[in-house]
Amino acid sequence: MFKGRRIKVIILIITGLLILYVPNVLFNKLIDDFDDQDNYSDYLNSNLLKVILETSNSITGVSDEDFDPFSMECSTFNNLDLEINRKIIISLTVFIGISAGAQLFGLIKEGHQREVQGKEVASISISLDLSIEESQVFTLVEEFLNKNRVCYKPDLVSFIKNRYFQEDNGLNHNGIKQILDSLATKHMIVEGSKITRNTILSNLNRSSIYEEIKNNPGTYLNKLSKTLGLSIFLTNWHLNILLRFNMIRKQDSNNQIAYFDSKLPSENDHILQIISRVKCSELIEYLKLNSKGCTKSQIAKTLRMHHTTVNKYLEILIDSQLVNLRTLDKKNLYCLNNEKLNELTTHH
Repeated sequence: MFKGRRIKVIILIITGLLILYVPNVLFNKLIDDFDDQDNYSDYLNSNLLKVILETSNSITGVSDEDFDPFSMECSTFNNLDLEINRKIIISLTVFIGISAGAQLFGLIKEGHQREVQGKEVASISISLDLSIEESQVFTLVEEFLNKNRVCYKPDLVSFIKNRYFQEDNGLNHNGIKQILDSLATKHMIVEGSKITRNTILSNLNRSSIYEEIKNNPGTYLNKLSKTLGLSIFLTNWHLNILLRFNMIRKQDSNNQIAYFDSKLPSENDHILQIISRVKCSELIEYLKLNSKGCTKSQIAKTLRMHHTTVNKYLEILIDSQLVNLRTLDKKNLYCLNNEKLNELTTHH
């Protein structure tokens, strides 16, 4: 990668030098040529009559007596034309040199952009499990959405057909539609939305909601709203967007909807939903701070929680192997099984 960049830098430096050097050489050459002509012009001015007579004798065969003053005027105008031509040629030379350099620079830049785009397409293909064609179409969809508020399939198909893509790969109208359908099935795009899978987390509130669900699987709407300080309406709106793009999934249990990261295995949804409840999560956090173990009385007193509630959650946590029970000095101590808890919330 660095070798390629080094070559591009060298080419750009050479191009810059050519832009400066070539017009300068031509410029100096023209100056030398015109200086010679200027000297000749000075010679004409100092010996005008003699030169005209010699020229007329040698070229036209006209004698000195046939000298016409009009010829001198023509010679003067020709000298003026020469000066004008000199400036025009110098300007054209500089212009051509700069234009050629700019054109070469543009070609190098375009090649670099294609190389970068190709790497981006390959990166998208690997990270999102897309084929090369799907990645290329997805890149064009994002380009389209940068200039338009929403995406609808007919508009996208027309845009992609008008680009270079169909020339390189020979995709027809139906081929492009099939790839767009595939992208929608893979939740990369949603028709009627400006958002894509790549930009869905660019919104700060939506990103915060997603991170909270990842870190606390099984959480629910009211808890998310309270934890993040967002309104119920706004939280629910972002949750629906995350659901449409399959970033999260929801599970209804005991008339309460819990949310999970879509990458998390679903077999543990029930226990995750229980430990996400406020009182159960408080109990777990308390056990984290007391690694040596706590009694039921200590938990109930510190958390100001009813003994029945403490018993209920401890039984569930023990059955799920999230809490271990050990006896010390005839006291039952409850310790959190951090390894099991981490395993439960880890993405596989």
